[in-house]
Order: sequence, then C-alpha cells, then structure tokens
Amino acid sequence: MKTDVIVRVRERREAAKWAQAALAERAGISRQALSAIESGRQVPSTAIALRLADALACRVEDLFGLEASNTLAVRAATPLAPGARALLGRVRGAWVAHGPARARESADAVVSSAPKRGASTVEPLFDLEALEQNVFVAGCAPILGLLGERLAASSANVRLRWMTAGSTAALEQLQAGVVHVAGSHLVDRRTGQSNVPAVRARFAERMLVVHLVRWRQGLLLAPGNPLGIQSAEDLVGRDLEIAWRERGSEAHKLLVRATGAKKKDLPGGPLATSHTAVAQAVAFGAADTGVAIESEALAYGLDFLPLAEERFDLVLHADTADDPRIVRLLDTLDRRALRSDIQAIGGYDASAAGHVATVEPERA
Repeated sequence: MKTDVIVRVRERREAAKWAQAALAERAGISRQALSAIESGRQVPSTAIALRLADALACRVEDLFGLEASNTLAVRAATPLAPGARALLGRVRGAWVAHGPARARESADAVVSSAPKRGASTVEPLFDLEALEQNVFVAGCAPILGLLGERLAASSANVRLRWMTAGSTAALEQLQAGVVHVAGSHLVDRRTGQSNVPAVRARFAERMLVVHLVRWRQGLLLAPGNPLGIQSAEDLVGRDLEIAWRERGSEAHKLLVRATGAKKKDLPGGPLATSHTAVAQAVAFGAADTGVAIESEALAYGLDFLPLAEERFDLVLHADTADDPRIVRLLDTLDRRALRSDIQAIGGYDASAAGHVATVEPERA
C-alpha cells in the first residue's frame, strides 16, 4: 500500500526549545538539511533519525511515522491498468471497480496498482460512505441513462452507474456479483416468453424481474431506404455492411433468426457495442444496416423496419430488494414523471414500468 511519511521533528524541537541550528549541529547535519527534513522534502537516513531522536530525548517513532494513503483493495470487474479511471460500488458486501463506460463520465477513483490475486488497489476520489450509495446497472437500453438522472433528481445520495452491456453479458455480470442490477430483453424461442426463462435457468436463487419498457427492435436503414430492403431476408447474399451487435446479445440473435440464414452466410461489418452505436454506424455511413431499437432510429432520423416487439426488464437478486439503494431505484420506476418522459422520447411503451415478478429457481 502506498504510504506517506509523517514528520514531527519541528513540533518536538520547538517543545524542547531547541533552535534549528543547535539541533542540526547535534545531529551532525546542516541547518538546511534539517529544514528539508522538517518540511518533509527529505527523508533522513536511519543514522540521522537516531541522532535526532537522541538529541530530543525521544523515540524515532515519535519523530517519524507512516500514514497510509487513501487506498482501497477492490475487485476489478474489467481490466484496469494503473492510472486508469474507475467507478466504485459495494456489491453484496464487496468493493467492485468498473472502467467508466463513457469517456467523459466522472470517475470515483484512480487505479493505484494492477490486479494481483484477483484484486486491484484504487485511490477513491470521494468518501467511501458516499461511494457506497452507487448502484451498478448493466444493460443496453439507452434510457438507463435517463433512469439514472431521474434517480439522482429524486435522491440526494443514490447514484446509478450504468455499464453498457448486452443482455447475456449483463446477466453474467449480475451472476458474478459485480453489478446490482442487470437489464435484459432475452426472448425464449420455445415459449416466446421474455427474460423469465433465461433468469430461471441461470440463477439458483429467487430473483426479481422488474419491468421497465416495451419496444420494437428492427433494422435501421438510411433515410428513404435507398437499398430497397423490405425484409431481413433481403440481406442474404447482398454486398452490404451490417453493424453487428456482439454474440449473446438479443439483437445479434434476432438478426440471424429473422434472415433464416446462418451467420457465416450473412454480410459482415463493424462491431457495434450498443443500440446507439448501431444507429451511429448507419447514420454516418459506416454500415448499411443493423438491428437496434426504434427510439434510436428516431433519434438519428433513420428508417426503421420492425422485426420484433420486446420487453426490457431489470433483473436483481430478491434478497437485495430491501437495500435502501434498490428501494429508491424501484420507487423511481413508479413515478409518473419517469413514464411520461420515456413515452415522450418515442419508440417506448413505459405504461407498465415498475411491475415486479418473482422468479423461483428451477427445481433439480
């Protein structure tokens, strides 16, 4: 752990009514050297420290000490190099650090050391009591940012920290204990049910699935649809660039299902890590199309070809429902102002936001 030297030589010297020059002579050093030691600009050798203690009739420990710096051992949810900025939160009793999802997002800490035996050391930039109020939410819905702003407006302490992740990755982070809440819009192909089957299959404990919004997901196309794409099947065998979401995301699965083809038979293209990234790729000409939600097509003035209607839910451990931070988050979902704000964006149905379903684990 990084430490700083506490120097009490001046206090001891003045209490003993010694002049600086007299003490320096007794210790066998120059007055300038003693001045540098007293100000902390110079760390004395063992011999000089002993002579200073002898002259002042005290122990070396009375003159010099070590003060631990404000560092904290954390579990790094993502690779973090020394000097990197990090977000901090306490998840199920353990401190966790994530890299900021957005470049200009304010950080909670700076990494002091690289991972060692599964832990990193960070220097917090705020009091730990304040950082304990952070709620980590992983998910791909752009309105999680809006939810965070609404939560901050209604609570002076609790702050939502949003980690952009596809549904499968978000559930994996929840299972790994590095986030408090996971956002998901996974559809079970056998039953057509959203999220609950995936949650039940993954977690061996009681979980809560809290509804946030319904949306349509589909192909985003340049304004006017210049390529004349009328269905997902039109993508097969075409010389196109598709902005692909990562494997495991529902957008990736939906595109492959809708085309009726295998992934290897579909056009390639850039990897887009979010719905917004897909919209930007199409809007800026880096891709011809990609699957994302309708609200992002509206935001970027793109054409939209719907492929499926889905529900986006928040998933959390049932035993965290009485955590004051989670209570405030769920209370925010019940507010009419949040639902009205989401509806006004376009492309979302937030009429049932806040509805909670309990999911029991699968029986062995």
